[in-house]
Amino acid sequence: MEHHSNGYRSFYVNDRVFARFRAAVHWTSRRPDAIGRAPENMSTAIEQYMEQLATRLEQEFNNGEQFPSIPPQRRRRLREAR
Repeated sequence: MEHHSNGYRSFYVNDRVFARFRAAVHWTSRRPDAIGRAPENMSTAIEQYMEQLATRLEQEFNNGEQFPSIPPQRRRRLREAR
């Protein structure tokens, strides 16, 4: 698997879930008793979750091995103006 530098990604997430997640990360990251146990910010939290989930899926469905990279995505062509 290729290693790339950090970059911008965008996802669609339900507003209620996003607000709840944002508040949870915001408030726990400010608690002294959460240092080292809660993520510092949303980017860190998302990266940690993605890493943990990828590892679990690899273990459960691919004998612990990383899945191969996905094929390049084709961009959709915009419909021509009528």
